[in-house]
Amino acid sequence: MGLTVAIWAGLTQFGIQNTKRYAWIWVVLYIVDRLLARLRQGTVLREYTDAFERVNSNLAGATDDLARFMRRSHGQRIGQDEAHALVVKLLACIRDYATAALQLGTDHMVRVSLAVPLEPTDPATNLRVWCYDDSHRNRRWSVLEHGWHGAPRAYETGDLVVLDDVNEERQRSGIEGAAREFKSVACIPVQADGIVGRPLGIVSIDVRERAFFTVQNLRSQLLPLVAPAVSQVGVVLTVMEEGAYEFER
Repeated sequence: MGLTVAIWAGLTQFGIQNTKRYAWIWVVLYIVDRLLARLRQGTVLREYTDAFERVNSNLAGATDDLARFMRRSHGQRIGQDEAHALVVKLLACIRDYATAALQLGTDHMVRVSLAVPLEPTDPATNLRVWCYDDSHRNRRWSVLEHGWHGAPRAYETGDLVVLDDVNEERQRSGIEGAAREFKSVACIPVQADGIVGRPLGIVSIDVRERAFFTVQNLRSQLLPLVAPAVSQVGVVLTVMEEGAYEFER
């Protein structure tokens, strides 16, 4: 009703807001205001729909790339370079789904990464970030030690884990160094028949704002959208040639 309030203020200055002669003005204003509100809602809905259409198109492209690599390999495992490139595309889709689903603006920059186990057969293994959704300037390829909250906990339990503030967790663990730009982290296990039931890796969605995620909104709002892309990450890791991961690509 912003328009109505503005006109009311203007008419008040002239002392005619209560005059019966001008009652029709309020009817017109109300109708116009409702029409404008519906127009704004329609614009937002179109933007929302367009965003998901773009991400769906990108995911379809990544799926086609994976199928093409697998056809070309004739049943052989795909190389680590090809696998890395495919995962980067899928992480970008996850980032874009998260941005659209949570209606994040430009002030909520989103970063997505994949951490993998350094020793897959060891249940107490550390994790390390293998790739990001983009060539961020602050990529750290961090080693995430067993027993930490966040990705290590998600890897150990196979459950969704939310980390409210990376910097607070680092302080509790006695880790020194500069404060991290991205504070909130949502950790999603990549479940694709991993070794002895453990995940193949952990997809982490990071935002700058502290305590942004909850397990409830992650499970109800975000996971249904990103699950197909996360599953495809698992497929890529499953068909990738065996051997130690190469980091800092």
